[in-house]
Amino acid sequence: DPDGAAHRLAPGAFAGLAIRYRLEAAGSWSAAAEPRKDIVIRAEGEVVVTPLPPLLIAAPTLVGAGTIGTELAAEPGAWSGTPAPDLGFQWRRDGVEIPGAVARSYLTGPADDRCALDCVISARNLAGVVTAIAGPVAARYPAPRLVGALPEEVFDEGTGPQAVETAFAFAGDDLAFAAAGAPIDPRSGVLRVPTDAPVSGSVVTVTATNSGGAAEARLLYTVEATPERPLEAADVTVLRSVWRPEGQTRTFSPEVAFPGLAAEPVDAIEFCAAPLTATDPAWHPVRPKPGEAGAHQLFAADHPVPAGAPDAALWVDDARRTGRLRFRWRAAPAQDWSDWTVALDVPLPPAPATPLHDVFTPTVVETQAAMEHVLNAFKVDATFASDNEGVAIRNAFAHCPVPLLALEAFAAQTRTFSSRSGSFTGARTAQSRLLEHMRFWLTNNRAPSGRSGYNAQYEAQFVGAAAILRATPAAWTGLTAAEQTRLDLVMKGCAIGSLWVMSDVNPYVTNALPGPDRTVRGYKAQRGSVPNYSLPPRLIPFVVDAYMRLNGETLQGFLTTFDRATFAAQINAAGNLGMLHDTYRQTWTLEVMRAAHPGMVENYGPGPTAAMLHAALRDDHAGGVYRMLGYDLNDGHDIFVAEFERFFNATVKPGPSVYGNNTPLPGRETGPAPWNTVGYGLKAPSPMTGRVNEFQLRGCLGSANNDTNKTTNKSAWAGLPNPGALGMMHELDTEDGGGGGNPNTRSCTSYVWHGAGAFANLASAAIVLGMIDKADFVARGLHTRVNVGVTDFKYRTTHGHREYSKGAQSAPNEDWNLAYIEGKDARYDTWTGLWRMIDSWTRS
Repeated sequence: DPDGAAHRLAPGAFAGLAIRYRLEAAGSWSAAAEPRKDIVIRAEGEVVVTPLPPLLIAAPTLVGAGTIGTELAAEPGAWSGTPAPDLGFQWRRDGVEIPGAVARSYLTGPADDRCALDCVISARNLAGVVTAIAGPVAARYPAPRLVGALPEEVFDEGTGPQAVETAFAFAGDDLAFAAAGAPIDPRSGVLRVPTDAPVSGSVVTVTATNSGGAAEARLLYTVEATPERPLEAADVTVLRSVWRPEGQTRTFSPEVAFPGLAAEPVDAIEFCAAPLTATDPAWHPVRPKPGEAGAHQLFAADHPVPAGAPDAALWVDDARRTGRLRFRWRAAPAQDWSDWTVALDVPLPPAPATPLHDVFTPTVVETQAAMEHVLNAFKVDATFASDNEGVAIRNAFAHCPVPLLALEAFAAQTRTFSSRSGSFTGARTAQSRLLEHMRFWLTNNRAPSGRSGYNAQYEAQFVGAAAILRATPAAWTGLTAAEQTRLDLVMKGCAIGSLWVMSDVNPYVTNALPGPDRTVRGYKAQRGSVPNYSLPPRLIPFVVDAYMRLNGETLQGFLTTFDRATFAAQINAAGNLGMLHDTYRQTWTLEVMRAAHPGMVENYGPGPTAAMLHAALRDDHAGGVYRMLGYDLNDGHDIFVAEFERFFNATVKPGPSVYGNNTPLPGRETGPAPWNTVGYGLKAPSPMTGRVNEFQLRGCLGSANNDTNKTTNKSAWAGLPNPGALGMMHELDTEDGGGGGNPNTRSCTSYVWHGAGAFANLASAAIVLGMIDKADFVARGLHTRVNVGVTDFKYRTTHGHREYSKGAQSAPNEDWNLAYIEGKDARYDTWTGLWRMIDSWTRS
C-alpha cells in the first residue's frame, strides 16, 4: 500500500514494499517478502524485482536413530532467497548417493549396516543453487539379546570334540559368535568342546555380536575321567633312583615325574614295590617335591625310613630293584583308584660318562668336616678381578668350596648348607649355591681373564667347577641361555690362554724371539716350572675339551677356525666379560704392558701377535693338530696320568730330627739314614757364625707351639707318617718357581695349596667326565701316591711346616702365626675331601 502521492506521480523508490506471488491462478500465494527499499518504479508504475540466491538461515537435521528397519527424516532447516528457493533431497550411504532415495524420509535396510547415512538438501531459485548436508547418522542393527541359558554339559573323556548349539540363547540380526575356552563356528555358533583330558566345572564363555553390540552366555561343562585308565610306562619318568651312602642312616628319595598326568586333575598318586605275586600289596603315597614343579618323591627326603615304609635298600642291588615299581592314581577323593601300571624298573643312579656316582657321594660327616670350615669364609662376592698380572684373584680362599659344591650338585645331594659368617643368608642346596656363585662370576666382569700363567692356578678353580656343573643337567639348565653363552666363552678363553703357554710351537718357548716364556698378555710363564704354576695350564685345555664335547663340539675343531679378533668380538657381544675381552682384544706390546702394569718391568715382555697366537694353536707343522709337550688334545688320559706321577714324585723326607746335636758346627742338623743329607731343608751355616740363620730355621718342619720364643721344636718329626715313601708333593721338594730343588731348598705351603687345590679340582672334573682310566691309574700305583702325599701334607700343615720360599726368608712371615696355620687348615680340609674321593674311586 504505497504511502504518499510522490510515488504515484513520478518514478521513485518505495520506502517499504512487500510483494507476494503465485504461479497459477488457483495456486496459493507465497509468503510476503520482507519490506524492500531497492524496488523502484522505473516508468509509469512498472515494478521490477531483483533476484537473490538462496541463503541458509537454520541448518538442516536428521530425525531418527538410524536403527536398521526404521525411518530417517530430513528437516531442511530455514532458507531465504528471491524468489523463495525450491528444496530437493538426496540420501547418501558413506558419501555415495543412494539411487532413488530423493524423498524427505528414508527407510534404512541391511545394506546400510555399519554405514554413515546423510541427506543432501538442495535450495534452488532463479539466482542459483545452494546445498547443505543433514547428518550423518550411523546405521546399526539392534544389539543382540540373551533370551535363554546354556545348559550344563557332561561328556566322557576321550570321546572327541563334542558339538554344542549356542545360537538359540541369543536374539538378534546378523550375529557372529566367538568363544573363550573352546573352538566355535563364528556363523552358526556351534561349539566344539574337547574331551581329551578330564576337567571338572570348566567354563566356556560364548559371545554373540553384531553392529549394535554384544551379549554373553556361559557354558559349564565337565569331562569325566575314566577311573580305570592305568598309567602307561611312557607316562612315568624315574628321575633318580634311591641311594643311601655307606655308613649313613639317611635315605635320599627316588624322584619321579608323571608327564602323562600333566594336564589332568590329580588327587593322589601311590606306589608299590611289593613282589608281583603279593595278593594284598602295601601302597604308599607319592609326595610332590617341595620347590620343584613336576617332580615327586617316593620317600620323605633326608629322613630315616619311617616305620612301615619300604626300606630304601629295596633297590640297592639290581635283582631287587628290577621290575617291581608300580603306580596308581585318582582324580578325586571319591573316585576309584586306577589300575596298576606295568611293573617298572628303577634305574641305577646315573652318571654322565662312567659309573662313579658313589665316589662323589661323600658321607654327611666327610662333607660337613670340610664345609663347616670353608663356608665361614665362603663369600658370593669372591671374584677373579685383578689389579695387575701378579694379583690374580681377590679372595682365593673363598673359591675353595666351589669344587665340593659342584660334586654335591652332580651327586644330587639334597642336604643344605649355610654360612655362619653371614656372607650369605639362608640355607642353600649345593646346586643353588653353585649356581649363585657361578652367576656372580658371570656378571659385571668378574669371570676369569683367560691369561693363564700365574693366573691358571685360580682359573682351574673356575674351569673344574664349571665342567662338573655342565655334566649336571639340573645345574646346567639352571643357567639362562645368555649365562651359558658367557660360560662357554670363558671356558674357551681359559683354554686358549693355557694352550698358548704350553704350545710346542710357541715362539717364546723355542727362543725364536728373545725373552722368556710369555702369556697371551706378556706376563712371565714357565711351562716347565713347579706344578703350582705349570700343572694348571697343562690340564685346563683337556677339561675344557671334555666340557665342549657335552655341547657337541671339540676344542681341536674350535682351534681350526680360531681368530683372535672374531673371538674378542664374540666376548664383547656377550657382555659382562670385561677382563676376558681385555685379554684378547689387542696385542700386548711392551708399551701396552707398561701402561697397564707400571713398575713390573721385570715380570713381563711382549705378548704374541694375532699371527703368532694363530700359528701356535694351529701348528701347521703337525697338520693343523695342536700339540703340547708332544701330546695332542686326544691324549687327555695320558697327560692326566703323567701329571699325577709328576705331582707326587718325591719321597717323604722328615728333615732334621735333633736340634743342636754334637755335629762339628752348631746348628748343623742331620736326619736319620737314609735321609742324612747335611742341613736338609736349610741353607748352609753362616761362615761368620757357623750357625744357620734363625729365620731360615723357621722354614723347617717344626711345631707352632713355641711361637713365643720363635724357636723350632723338632718333636713333631717323630710322628711324621710315611717317611721314605713315594708320594710327597713335588712342590715341597723344590724352590719357589724352579723346576727342581736341592737339599737346601724348600717351597712354601701356600704354593702347595694352590697347586694341589687346582689339581684336585681338575682331576675331579676329569673323573666326572670319564677322562681317566681307573685300571691304568691303579696299575701305576697312583692311588697309593695320592694317599701318601695327602697324609704327609696334612701332617706338615697341622704341625708347623712354615712358609719357606727359595731356601731363605729375610724376616718372619705370617705362617709363623698359629691362628694363620689353623685358618689354612680349613683350606686343606676342602681339597683333601676331593683327593679322598679320587683315592676311594681308585680303590673301589
